[in-house]
Amino acid sequence: TSQLKEDHTVSSDDAPATLEPLRDVRGAATYLNLSLSWVYKAAERGELPCLRIGSALRFEPEALRGWVRNRARQQVRTFRRAPA
Repeated sequence: TSQLKEDHTVSSDDAPATLEPLRDVRGAATYLNLSLSWVYKAAERGELPCLRIGSALRFEPEALRGWVRNRARQQVRTFRRAPA
């Protein structure tokens, strides 16, 4: 549930205690250690979670961390499926 505070910020039970600034494409690429073009293409394909603000792409740090965790889990499962 969300509540509007006196200072016009929104408090939510689901929101993290401290909000991190959104990352731009360069920040996301640096965090992921991937090229700018890969980040643009993955975001366009819907593979990498992003927000579109006008023509700009922005990335929530927690969403990027979740994406990395999910990719790691998928690769562990794939790696364990060795042919018999």
